[in-house]
Amino acid sequence: MNTNHIIASLLMLTAALGLHAGDNISSLGEKGSFVINGNVDPSFGNLFEMAVTGYLDNYSKEIAIDNDGNFQSTIDIEGPLQEAYLYVNNDAVSIPLMPDKTVTVNCNNGKLTLSSNDKDFDRDLEFALLCHKNMRKRFLDINVASYYALTDSAKSALVDSINDYINDYNKLIDDFEASSGTLANHNYFVHDAYFGVVGFIAGRPDLLPRITAGQAALKSSEPYKCITGDDMKYPNTRSFASRHITFNATLNVYNDSLLS
Repeated sequence: MNTNHIIASLLMLTAALGLHAGDNISSLGEKGSFVINGNVDPSFGNLFEMAVTGYLDNYSKEIAIDNDGNFQSTIDIEGPLQEAYLYVNNDAVSIPLMPDKTVTVNCNNGKLTLSSNDKDFDRDLEFALLCHKNMRKRFLDINVASYYALTDSAKSALVDSINDYINDYNKLIDDFEASSGTLANHNYFVHDAYFGVVGFIAGRPDLLPRITAGQAALKSSEPYKCITGDDMKYPNTRSFASRHITFNATLNVYNDSLLS
């Protein structure tokens, strides 16, 4: 899909959201790139597989692995921030991505490490792995439970699990930053904590108002209603907004000129 198609689709999305596109809407489609390299064991075969978010669709990427287990590739991305899903150990590890960054992946004997020559980004990668270890199974469990939350008891259990997940994710952020320093992409992780799981109930007006966790971190009493243009750079927030619109729900999005 070319940049003109991306911009046209985003214009329709911003119209639906009630956002003011301003003069910066084209920056969402601006091209950049990041470098991914590393070394993996023979279980990976001859390809390292991953996916990258886009503003409309995710896309897959396969990178050739040489006989010594090494790989390297420069991958194009759009805009100021996207997300990658690294397929390792029969799971998907998600990390934030920005232009001009380098991610080094090492996975041998089942042990995964992520690093970068940028110390601030390196800290974010360390936290992304910690988050994966502590929150990933709960995230998947909530996804499954959301499909079966039809009875009052199942709805209450789902709401409780989402609220607990958001609170625990934010505590993980707070504890990590207290010991290791502020995350370079602090807001990405705060949005991920909330919109990642709330996205599973984007079409459930009976449940959304019952999600009370995350309000302090997102500085809103109703985060699912108060998405700004600037928030649309975060993949899970953008995905939630798209699902919310698809289900014919209304977002109280205020106008601004910070769509990028």
